[in-house]
Amino acid sequence: MISFFLLLLYQAYEIFLKKNKQLPRYLFFDSPETEHGDVDKQAHFYGSAFISYSITIFDLGNLIGYFVEAFEEDFKVQSRIDTRDLDVNLYGKIFGESLNINTNTLPSHIMVIRSLRYFIFSL
Repeated sequence: MISFFLLLLYQAYEIFLKKNKQLPRYLFFDSPETEHGDVDKQAHFYGSAFISYSITIFDLGNLIGYFVEAFEEDFKVQSRIDTRDLDVNLYGKIFGESLNINTNTLPSHIMVIRSLRYFIFSL
């Protein structure tokens, strides 16, 4: 069972690089204008959405999100915890929970809330 699962996760390094090159870098109004931008935000969003959609008994989304951020900081994937990643995790969680209620919910329906929330509180 474990070897089958790992085969599902494996991809050739060339495919990994090609896939990552195609990811959007500027998802939000405040995306950093760097080479990497917000490439990792989709992984945070969809990872949290999957956990929230799949596991409805316990709320593991926040716990796993904090764990990932601590891991990234400890293993120098990032130099510090990125609060924007935690913020996007929350919206992924909302998306996953919304899918349990309405399967017609689109990711953009939820992701736009992040920008709208910022502008409402900035006024």
